[in-house]
Amino acid sequence: MQWIAVSMACKASESPTLTATQSVLLELALKYTPMANVWQSQHCDAAQTLHKGVLLEVRSSHRLFGGEQQLLTLIWHDMQTEAVRLDQSIQLGLYSNPVAACWLAKAAPARSCSSFVNMRDLQTGSLDTLPLWVLDTTASSIDTLMKCGFNTLGELRQIPRDAFITRFGKACLNTLDEGYGLSHSHVPAHRPVAEFNLERELPFHSNRADLIHAHCNELFHALENWLKQHKAACNCIELEFSSGYDFHQTIELRSAQANDQASMWAKLLEHRLHRLQFKDDVSSVRLRCTRTVALSNQNLTLLPDPGSQTVQWNAVCSQLQARLGDDVVQIPVTQADPRPEHGFQYTHTPAKARSKSNDKRFSMGFHADHTALQSSTPRPLWLLETPQRLSLNGNDKPSDWQILSGPERIAFAWWSDSACQRDYYRAINSEKRQAWIYHDLNDPHTAWFLHGYFA
Repeated sequence: MQWIAVSMACKASESPTLTATQSVLLELALKYTPMANVWQSQHCDAAQTLHKGVLLEVRSSHRLFGGEQQLLTLIWHDMQTEAVRLDQSIQLGLYSNPVAACWLAKAAPARSCSSFVNMRDLQTGSLDTLPLWVLDTTASSIDTLMKCGFNTLGELRQIPRDAFITRFGKACLNTLDEGYGLSHSHVPAHRPVAEFNLERELPFHSNRADLIHAHCNELFHALENWLKQHKAACNCIELEFSSGYDFHQTIELRSAQANDQASMWAKLLEHRLHRLQFKDDVSSVRLRCTRTVALSNQNLTLLPDPGSQTVQWNAVCSQLQARLGDDVVQIPVTQADPRPEHGFQYTHTPAKARSKSNDKRFSMGFHADHTALQSSTPRPLWLLETPQRLSLNGNDKPSDWQILSGPERIAFAWWSDSACQRDYYRAINSEKRQAWIYHDLNDPHTAWFLHGYFA
């Protein structure tokens, strides 16, 4: 592997959070490789400055940019140009592992592009002359080592390992081993926190829905471009309408399926604006998107995709919710409960379908997509909100009902107060209506109930 460390010196009193310069350099690093992240030293150096910067692995990108030398030269010039624009001084180091690259960037950085490219030929012995403060360990450990008379990494390597652990601890030795390639540290790829926040002022103040909607289209297109850059989608955004007189009104638009299309959000806002009444003229609109999901790659097919029907259904649900309200349009989602009355609940968004290949995990009759109990016996489309008690004949059987099939026993939640132990039957009455009735086995009296009708 080939790691590049970009370091900049900061004041010790600065916040340890991600700085604006780090964020810009990270975005630049991600142009060359997906394996990039930020880093920061645990303690200050001899000049009481703190080092922080960006790490990127570039060996896998050599052939994409015309070879190793051309890529290193390109990164050097781009990083230096960006640093000048930001009025920030940076230092670059290059080595085969990330820890040593940070050491070199802090204590022995490249002074020119040619010296930076030549760092690819550095050997292990070149690290021996580096000062002790480059070790990414606690400041007290560095102070103890220096008081013992050690000044360079090469001097530390001369200490027997057992004696080193006994006197200075294993954490310091592990850091030293990582830099010299005796052990490896994992540097995860950067996963930025996706958040979109943009405010635009209207060219003229107004409370007309059509004018506000036309202005919001610019925000939606900016959101679409941002989502495509991050290869992401969202299913919830916030719009804040403000005036110059401390008036703020916030609405939330939700989509049944995560999408990255500006036209979709424009349609939802158009339906929602008809139900809004602004107290004052709107002067500016702010669009916020704080929850995103990564988009997976899609292979297009020659024939129509059956999944497109699901997308159309989700779009219809979203538009109905925007026009009528979230509480009016709700979608039933099945639950992992075999009791019919608890087998589903209503939500604002449909459940995501899982792959059919996951069905093998469910050996007790539960489907991976819908967790409701799958059965060979039919189930009624219409369930009564409260089961109706049936009258019995002399044989303790429901009168006026003829059993067609059954029983199907459902026994669940015996550990709770709402235990269920029933035998379900498919039956038909004198009016030729097919229904779902059950015999409650937990009832001390012989009880039969009507639970639903078949359409």
